[in-house]
Amino acid sequence: MTQFLKYSLFTLALAVFSFSLFVGQARADVVSVACSGTSGSPTAVTEADLAGDDVTFTDGGDGWCVLDEAISASSVVINTGVTITHTATDVDGVTITTTGIFEIQEGGVINADTKGCQGVANADGTGPDGSNVCGPQAGWGDGNGSDGGYQGAGYGGLGGMGSSSTFILGGATYGSATAPIFLGSSGGGVAGASLNAGGDGGGLVILSIGGIFTHNGTIYLYHSQLFGGFNRNFFGKRWKWYGSYHC
Repeated sequence: MTQFLKYSLFTLALAVFSFSLFVGQARADVVSVACSGTSGSPTAVTEADLAGDDVTFTDGGDGWCVLDEAISASSVVINTGVTITHTATDVDGVTITTTGIFEIQEGGVINADTKGCQGVANADGTGPDGSNVCGPQAGWGDGNGSDGGYQGAGYGGLGGMGSSSTFILGGATYGSATAPIFLGSSGGGVAGASLNAGGDGGGLVILSIGGIFTHNGTIYLYHSQLFGGFNRNFFGKRWKWYGSYHC
């Protein structure tokens, strides 16, 4: 009887251990997000619904999805034909954190072109403050729009002086050259020219990846042509940006 009780207790303990092990290895939910929007009207993503999941962004039409909050997931895959962007001046930009893999397939895109601080006609440009909120911040890279204007915005380097002879330097440098976390600032508009706004700054992409990063697509963070702010702390094949990017 004693021997039988010992075996019974051992079997029960083993069953409890096996159940605990199974619970500890429970897999994340597999979620597919269909990006059916266009560049002008992208599909809005509900970021909170993806927390802790294995997320795949698929091409559900024209392939565009837009973020306005950070994503924290188990893994993320951006399929061929999909473009992920963020709303202009959004403080989070495209911020994605994974505990596992992150893959951008060939033909997959993260595009934050001109999504930074926006240019203003007949006025100084705007730059981000310490909370990444765009405004006329002194010393944060915004180009001056007075006396000829078109002064370039700064970020990783000083902005160009444009056509102005009064302002020797363009927008000031700010942020980090190795781990940028701020939006790009905008250039100054031409004084007295209501249609000539300064260039919009490049957007923001932050990828924090716990597993393997497979990047066969493209990441864009260009500013607009009229002297928007940029940061170019790294440049390589298929990596093209004039905004803030780090991973």
